[in-house]
Amino acid sequence: MRDKVLFLIGEYDRLSNYPKAIRRLKDNQMNYKIIPDTGHAINHEQANLINMEVIRFLH
Repeated sequence: MRDKVLFLIGEYDRLSNYPKAIRRLKDNQMNYKIIPDTGHAINHEQANLINMEVIRFLH
């Protein structure tokens, strides 16, 4: 299942980007990426970047 999941987290997302959440992702060897200059609405704030990341992950 780990290879089929990608967590995209905004650099300034107060709901997801905090040490305990990131530690859990690392401990469970989950795929994740911190998206710079974004908050919680990453798909609206960095739409092109998010689309490219999703496409890259699915290939």
